[in-house]
Amino acid sequence: MHHFLEKAKDLYEKGAKAGEKALGPEIFEKECGYFWGIVETRPYMRARAGLAECLWFLGEYEKAIKHFTEMLHLNPNDNQGIRYLLINCLLEKGYNKDAKKLLHQFEGDISTTWLYSRALLIFRKERVNSKANKLLRKALNYNSFVPLYILSRRKLPSLLPEYVSPGDENEAIAYVFKAYTVWLNTPGAIDWLASNLPNNVK
Repeated sequence: MHHFLEKAKDLYEKGAKAGEKALGPEIFEKECGYFWGIVETRPYMRARAGLAECLWFLGEYEKAIKHFTEMLHLNPNDNQGIRYLLINCLLEKGYNKDAKKLLHQFEGDISTTWLYSRALLIFRKERVNSKANKLLRKALNYNSFVPLYILSRRKLPSLLPEYVSPGDENEAIAYVFKAYTVWLNTPGAIDWLASNLPNNVK
């Protein structure tokens, strides 16, 4: 697996460098903030996202976070969904201030990832209180499948689902794939989640 990741990293890195050279430095300055709107930039952005994911799984966490952060700077509309990768990276490394900033940047996001991440961050900062519980209930109401996988009541499939819909089980699976270690490594979070399950999940 490590060999495969190294090979993939090298290929993505070559692709990103080739794309950067082909695009030229001017477009990075001139079109920063609107990058995805230019079709020619998309192969570069896809290669850079692949590179960042490989770096993360290879343990090169700071490099991965830097790539994801710079990609959002180039394209703050985030057509690629980079924020869903970055938020779990930040929370896993304990960069709570940066996580809070990212959550605020996309404040209108009501996805499973955003709702559960917001609740977990407040729990980390303030432990069990009415605000944390309210945010968790909101997340549970939106997607009640998440605790089934975090609490191991259902087994995660070996592959990510190809398609997800808002609030469905596939979205829960996709979230838990990335966020399970974040919950596991947050002291008290698993018990907090278990104690707040709605009746239809208990």
